[in-house]
Amino acid sequence: MLPITFDLLSVLFLSVLLMTSVFILLWLSYLVKAHRFYGVYDIVRSWCGILAVLLMVFALGQFALMLFAVCMGIQSVKEWHSVIKHPYQTVTSCTLEKYLIKPMMFVLIMAFSVSFMYLAYLLTINNQSSVLLWLIFTAQIDDVSQYLMGKSFGHKFFKGKLAPNISPNKTKEGFIFGVMLTSVLSVMVGQLLTPFSLLTCFLLALMICLLGVLGDLTESLFKRCHGVKDTAHWLKGHGGLLDRIDSLLIAVPVFTLVYALCLS
Repeated sequence: MLPITFDLLSVLFLSVLLMTSVFILLWLSYLVKAHRFYGVYDIVRSWCGILAVLLMVFALGQFALMLFAVCMGIQSVKEWHSVIKHPYQTVTSCTLEKYLIKPMMFVLIMAFSVSFMYLAYLLTINNQSSVLLWLIFTAQIDDVSQYLMGKSFGHKFFKGKLAPNISPNKTKEGFIFGVMLTSVLSVMVGQLLTPFSLLTCFLLALMICLLGVLGDLTESLFKRCHGVKDTAHWLKGHGGLLDRIDSLLIAVPVFTLVYALCLS
């Protein structure tokens, strides 16, 4: 048995809380139409957003730990402690391709496609279509920023790489300084393209950057399990079409959820 197992009970607990909050929110929306409980409605709506984000982050965190443990071939708590002390071991094989990686990528691509269309619809009816442009700008400029920062400052401040077993070219300096640069640029551009405040733009940009890196690493793991460098021959020099949207695969669904529950 793996030292890390999926905490299904906690996920179910958070899911029940979220569904209960949504049910209360729907009930309050009926009362709001009758000009009652305006303040309570806003509070419950914010809690729905917080619970949704918490559930997403908790589930992704649990899944990421399981994924890491299986790819590292960890079978005991002793091995897990060894990996924590010596994290830069080499992955010798990937046993997830048939049973997990392909279905996971399919789910991510489907979630990205559906949420992208729904987000475009929400932004259109709210007359905020430029927010979608800002989202794409933030995710794509983060790729460029991390590449440039990694080339400029890689291995100058930290030892080791960000994820050597999944994406050997990513450095910690590129990740940290790239996210910082992107957040600053996104806040500036966000004041032109979005109705959000400076703090909201910064927090959203930070979320997009972190989820973008997670999506990038997930796509890199997908390629590594298949033993290929590029996912397709389209967009030569970029690693294929999937490499251009990998930073959006997780960021768009989460952003759509946050926008629908808290910002629309």
